[in-house]
Amino acid sequence: MDTKLMLIQNRLNDLHLRYELEGKPYSVHSLRGEFIKPAQPPQEPKKEPVKPITFLKMYTRYVKSKKGEIEGSSYQVLQRYEKNIKKALICLGHENLSVADMDADMMDTLKKYFLSNYAESTALKMLVYAKAVVDFAVLKKVIPFSSIKPYKIGKPEDKEPVCLTVEEEARLLNLDFSQVPGLAQISDRLDRVRDIYIVTRELAFHYGDYLRLSSDMIQQVEGVWVYHAQRKKTKADIYNLVSVRLMGVFEKYGGVDNLPKMALQRYNDYLKLLFAAAGINKNGTSKMGRTTFSDYHSNEAPINDPALCAMLG
Repeated sequence: MDTKLMLIQNRLNDLHLRYELEGKPYSVHSLRGEFIKPAQPPQEPKKEPVKPITFLKMYTRYVKSKKGEIEGSSYQVLQRYEKNIKKALICLGHENLSVADMDADMMDTLKKYFLSNYAESTALKMLVYAKAVVDFAVLKKVIPFSSIKPYKIGKPEDKEPVCLTVEEEARLLNLDFSQVPGLAQISDRLDRVRDIYIVTRELAFHYGDYLRLSSDMIQQVEGVWVYHAQRKKTKADIYNLVSVRLMGVFEKYGGVDNLPKMALQRYNDYLKLLFAAAGINKNGTSKMGRTTFSDYHSNEAPINDPALCAMLG
């Protein structure tokens, strides 16, 4: 007898004996389940987890979708805002942020960053585009819904711009205070205020950074003078080149440690007077140097994002 048939016969004998002991009927129908396994439902193939799309990639897709729809300077503004938002996310450590994770908290973080580095109207426009990118992701079914749909961006308040144009800055730096009626007696003081502005402008300083500036933060690296410090709040390293103009201010006072110092409110008051004397119709504040630096290197003389982030800290 064939070996396979013998195995089947032995299996049947065992089942017959077991069914008799258990009192089960021994029939073709009852044996069917012993030899024929029930059909298994079809299994769906395993799906690989979808890698989330970053907000920056989604922004790039959004910009491309607008090509042909908007043209000229409007499209260039859209591209420039893309670079500015990318720079912001890099500086904030969120370069790989998923578009699905762009929530209200992240929008608040971006808003705070934009308002400290750009004119308010520009900052709010960039937030509008950030929100539009998330809506675009929903439209393209990349994400199921927008968590920032109810987010209120607000409207710009009626404020003066917070940075100087190239022409305004040139006017400020070339002004001879002794020739301005009524200012001759305080021309030396205004000159010191202008020098403080130059330092904050060249090194992208908050006024607190200026007050903490010391000679050990200025180092010579391979023949080039460099400012290096660490941001007090974020612990981020800051690097910046010491320009010829800045070195001239240092030498004027006999070194970094001898730079003029004054209270913040007093500096703001004199800065307003300084701007008025230069014919600049803007509200001068201690933030003006830093925001002018950021605006200039974002729009007038752009530099790569990692370098600008290192300069801004």
